[in-house]
Order: sequence, then structure tokens, then C-alpha cells
Amino acid sequence: MSRQDEGVRLADRVESALRTDLQHQDGGRCFNCTPDGCKQNDWAQEELAAHPEVQRLSATPQSTTEREKGDHR
Repeated sequence: MSRQDEGVRLADRVESALRTDLQHQDGGRCFNCTPDGCKQNDWAQEELAAHPEVQRLSATPQSTTEREKGDHR
């Protein structure tokens, strides 16, 4: 089975998002950056926001979820 058939694991997506987040700290840029912004970093921030359990690893603080505020429904 090829990598394309397997898809991308959550751990791989999160690691990539964390690395992208770190690359963009303190005004950092990557080869995907343009004068209008960075679609790679936009994706990374969305990926990290979708997985609040890993937000503590991110160098960029994400918005607080209801669960973190104490609403444990």
C-alpha cells in the first residue's frame, strides 16, 4: 500500500502544523509565504484550532474552548 492510499495520519498533520507555527513565530516566513500572507500558516492555525488537545504545544496561543473555560458538558 502506498502513502497515497494510506492518507495522512493525525499525528503527521499536527506535527506539520506545529512546525509551520514555529516557523512563523517572530515574523518568520516560509517558501509558501507571499506578500498577501501564507496559506500554509493559515492551514496550520486551522489544524491546531481543530485539535485543542495539542494547542498547549503550539507557540501561538489559540482561542479558549468552552471545555477549557470549565463547561464540561
